[in-house]
Amino acid sequence: MKRKILLGFGLMLLVLMQGCAGTGAKEPESTASGYAGPPTRRVALLTINEPSLYEVHILHDDIPNPGVTLPGRLVGGTMSLVLQGADRTKHNYKLSEAISYWNYKVSEGLTNDIKREMKAIGYEVVVVPVTRNRARFIDKMPNTPVPVDAYIDAYVDFAGYTAIKHGQPYVPTLDVPVKVISTKNGSTTYQATLTYGGPIPVDSPTSTPADPVFNVRNFEELCGTVGCEVSPAVQGMKAGTRAVAKMLARNIK
Repeated sequence: MKRKILLGFGLMLLVLMQGCAGTGAKEPESTASGYAGPPTRRVALLTINEPSLYEVHILHDDIPNPGVTLPGRLVGGTMSLVLQGADRTKHNYKLSEAISYWNYKVSEGLTNDIKREMKAIGYEVVVVPVTRNRARFIDKMPNTPVPVDAYIDAYVDFAGYTAIKHGQPYVPTLDVPVKVISTKNGSTTYQATLTYGGPIPVDSPTSTPADPVFNVRNFEELCGTVGCEVSPAVQGMKAGTRAVAKMLARNIK
């Protein structure tokens, strides 16, 4: 009887020793950085260019009948195009002056909105200064002050208002080409032109129709500054940057 008790006690000790060895033999795996948790979700947003001019485009300019003869058509048509070009230039400067009056910059609005929308989906955003000689993507990615998972490279290709023809509403329009570049292998993981507004509404992953509340029928009203709490032109641009930032966050989430 005594031998049976001793034998049972020995077997129990053996089982306990094996269990302790099994639980203590394997150490938690760690990453190269010494941190075993989830990877940091951090992106570098390259500074966005401020357009030199806010533009007004009328897609269809009615050209009056320039004449009967072929030379008459050519001369009359050329003069019409010149006059229309001068008119558009005047409108561009007037719109730009009106927006500047309110100390608004679409580049700053877009930067802040992208930071907010990316934060909402769990990304920390680091703004990295770059120099853009013109509106285009950066050729070489810059160094960053902290490690990042990707770069967001975006620029303003068009900012302003468009209309189908004279007498039709001016619609806020913002075109922003954007691409996301992985720092792991330098590959482009996302690229698109994100568009807000335009006279022809298009609703897609990369295009958001303008809210009609921001459409303005009269150009003078669009560029008005007197008696306005907020410029109608600035309101439309703010709506555009919010929409573009939301599309970007939704598409790369």
